[in-house]
Amino acid sequence: MPGEGGSVTRFFMNVKRDRGAKALGLFLILCACHEEAPSGQVLARVGREDVTKRDVASEENADSGGSQADMLDRVIERKLLLQRAVSVGLDRSPEYLAQIRRLKEVLLANLERQSLGVLVPSPTSRDVLKYQQTRRWMFADRMLTLIEPDSPNVSTASNNASGNGSLPGAQRWVDSFTLSRELAATFALAQTGQDVSIGGSRAKVVRRLSMPLTGAKADKVAFDALRDLAKQKAIEEVIGQERIATRIVFQRGIGPAGD
Repeated sequence: MPGEGGSVTRFFMNVKRDRGAKALGLFLILCACHEEAPSGQVLARVGREDVTKRDVASEENADSGGSQADMLDRVIERKLLLQRAVSVGLDRSPEYLAQIRRLKEVLLANLERQSLGVLVPSPTSRDVLKYQQTRRWMFADRMLTLIEPDSPNVSTASNNASGNGSLPGAQRWVDSFTLSRELAATFALAQTGQDVSIGGSRAKVVRRLSMPLTGAKADKVAFDALRDLAKQKAIEEVIGQERIATRIVFQRGIGPAGD
């Protein structure tokens, strides 16, 4: 019949095409089945992105809560969200680019702070002793004072010092270690039953306990404090040097001099 040869030809062409598609699908499946499983430093693979032990360790450093499996799953979830964000173009948005710039600046600045801290010399035993002697209210003369505020508006100095989550106006402990030199002197002179002034408000001294910080523990606290002070001084010196060496131009009316 007319046209019968063309129908037969199309039939065999369709069969051939179907077989080719099936063969390609089978090839892809076999490739997936024979994909090498992650090993060594690579704990998992999300698409073509590897999740390494370092990735998980960084996650643990950023958030100490959860097991290693939880941290691994958190990294995977983030990579999946990242994959989606890139697919819709969020990686090209002005908000993303601005945040990336800030994160890079913060990261590098913090790394520089850490490197400066490593170069700071350790305090001597004499420095540690002097630090304790000039801050006796934090060490040898440390005192815990139980106070009862006359109003709920007592300075946050006593609230922060207590650390017991007391409600405003309730009795709370104040540790002289946490106080400034001036406020510690005020508490040192106050006797049980007397009032003390805290940030413009008044509180009654209910009880006093001597709690000296001495020995090895005091030495370590003083040592760490001196190291922190030295690190901060080194950082401020570098910032000062860079400020002098770098030309900084402000918008009119914005700069320190209000120019």
